[in-house]
Amino acid sequence: MKVLMISPKASGEGGIARHVSTLSRKLSELGHEVTVISCTGMGWRGVKDVRVNCLSRKGLANVSFMFRALSRISGKYDVVHGHNAPSVLPVAIAKARKKVITIHGPYSRQVSTLLKPGAKFLEWLTFRVAEVTVVSRATQRWYRERGYEPLYVPNAIDPEDFRGVDEVRLFNPQVAYVGRMSWEKGVDLLVQAVPKVEAGFVLVGGGPMLGHVREKLEGLENVVITGEVSRREALGYIKGSDLLVLPSRSEGLSTVLLEAGYLEVPVVASSIEENREVLNGYAHLFDLHPGREVENLVKALKKALSEDNGERVKKLKERIVNNYTWDAALKRYLRVYDVGAQEG
Repeated sequence: MKVLMISPKASGEGGIARHVSTLSRKLSELGHEVTVISCTGMGWRGVKDVRVNCLSRKGLANVSFMFRALSRISGKYDVVHGHNAPSVLPVAIAKARKKVITIHGPYSRQVSTLLKPGAKFLEWLTFRVAEVTVVSRATQRWYRERGYEPLYVPNAIDPEDFRGVDEVRLFNPQVAYVGRMSWEKGVDLLVQAVPKVEAGFVLVGGGPMLGHVREKLEGLENVVITGEVSRREALGYIKGSDLLVLPSRSEGLSTVLLEAGYLEVPVVASSIEENREVLNGYAHLFDLHPGREVENLVKALKKALSEDNGERVKKLKERIVNNYTWDAALKRYLRVYDVGAQEG
């Protein structure tokens, strides 16, 4: 089977990049011929990389990818699989027996007010040119409420990725944040909470607010800011921590929650629907009540650090293993592609 994967990112930080790279690798390992069009390249020998020169400026990267990827599409495929709404035009012009687009969170809800009309149009077009899958039940409900019918294929992790990961401990106790430094991820709330909690914080990731985070926390001895690192190094920081914190305002279905759960690291997270879906009560949640977000986050961090979380993390790992691994997700994708599940 010839598969064309289309995504702005296929490597580096972020759950979408990991989703795309793992799915592409798994398909290649099954013997399928996989080509990936992206801004970043994937860098895996079993997959053909087609790199697009994308603008790096915030707000323009996805738009530039959407139009520049058009010129890189050629040939016929059995399946073309795009990721998020910026892939819709390349998917629309590609020649394939089956067209699929995965939306990693409510797209028009995640963009600024100025961009919402364009985002809503892309969503409308997405559901007309392809079979649409979403990575969480919450996102599926959100689209159904707006008259769309996406299929559910959950975000996932591969247990093989965790073999031989060495823990990295810089503080005792240690709290890790791993993810994009952005307003959507709530890093501004975390910056305000850090000085109020007696723990060391390791903040891992890049993004538009990295400079802000460094400026606000400069000089604090209980903080290490790594910037963007390899996934394996990021997993080491999670494994070596007493808590993982995720104060997101918006998510699709967070990969880092799955990773922390698999590593049996207790979690403090915002109580948005997508986080509750994964954690199912086996974590410390706090409300994003306007004006009280930081206070609630600080209380949740202190509570989590003071409690025995042994039973909680065991139940969360069991939930992750039973519901969010690539063995199951790959079989679902093969069914969406109209390929026999036995191939997965």
